Amino acid sequence: MTINVDAVYSAIMKAGQSAFADNWDEVGSYGETEFKKMAQQIVDIADNVAKYQHDEDQGYSANAGKILMNMQRLAMANVIIALTAMTLVTAQQAINDMLDVVKSTFGGVLKTIL
Repeated sequence: MTINVDAVYSAIMKAGQSAFADNWDEVGSYGETEFKKMAQQIVDIADNVAKYQHDEDQGYSANAGKILMNMQRLAMANVIIALTAMTLVTAQQAINDMLDVVKSTFGGVLKTIL
């Protein structure tokens, strides 16, 4: 299954607007750029895990994909915290909510790394 960056971005944006409802004015404009970056990273990681699943000489394992996704989550949380007065727990919960939407919408290899 080919995963479209724009579709992942759209899912993240919808979930982000919902998750950050009261704080969207604070994170919205900058968040959109960061969410686009995150969507691209999710797709790149998923593509590489899918490559590895077909040929272990290409891409990287699901475990490596999970490690990279955790790095992306932490990076996103730090960006959001820097933009707002939110706590790490609140930011992480919002990010988890967004990624849950992506996972349930797109499934497949994304379930492996998210």
